[in-house]
Amino acid sequence: MINELMKVMTQTLENREVTLKDCSPNRLKLAMQKVESQKTASLKEQERNEKLVSVLLENGFIEGEHFENTFELVTESRCVTIWDNEVNEMFTVLDLEAVYPRGEVRVLYKQYSSYMKEISVQKAGIDYAYDYRLGDTLRCYSITKQFRYYKAGKMLGHLEAKNARSEELYQADHMNELSITNLILEMKTQYPSAEVTRTRMWQSKNSIDAVKVKFKSNSYVLLNKLGNILEAYDAVGRMETRDQKLARFNSQKG
Repeated sequence: MINELMKVMTQTLENREVTLKDCSPNRLKLAMQKVESQKTASLKEQERNEKLVSVLLENGFIEGEHFENTFELVTESRCVTIWDNEVNEMFTVLDLEAVYPRGEVRVLYKQYSSYMKEISVQKAGIDYAYDYRLGDTLRCYSITKQFRYYKAGKMLGHLEAKNARSEELYQADHMNELSITNLILEMKTQYPSAEVTRTRMWQSKNSIDAVKVKFKSNSYVLLNKLGNILEAYDAVGRMETRDQKLARFNSQKG
């Protein structure tokens, strides 16, 4: 009994592949219904796309600068699986031609990479919804800190703030690079026999750039980008006895 039930279930879920010309009259009808339903769904997607673009433009977004729209309707053949209720089984039409949506609206925003040391333009999807209290709303997690809908009029402000922050990070990193480079050149000029290298160290739970000046005695200092000492190691002093260290300190001029 169980084996027969499993056999029936297997036959029910069987997926048969056919071309459109090989379909029976009933399955040809089902295929044409699928074409019409797909066309209706694609036209609804087109309406949603047009509405989203309209809202963006009305709220100050500029196409090509703040967003791109690659949406289009295309007619093409695809493999489509359809359920046949008469015989309780699925069948796949290998060459069903229908109208499909392709592309979407994507927001363009600036993203600074501290690794690459450059600003790139990134793309992110954006969603539209109408709220009976707020009116037109937009959602884009790549732009806002919270994954929720915001008033459409405020989304451009969030986008511009993000772009400005990326520019600030770029400028700050650029100035940091310039300071470190100049400091390395200065230390090499003043101490030609020392080994001057760039490194990183932890300060207040943050990793920062530093310049290490190491001398032949193995003593070294670590300097921040302003030239201030972050850490110093006296290789000679570490080998002194207590009395030698006290004597040296006592001889230092105040």
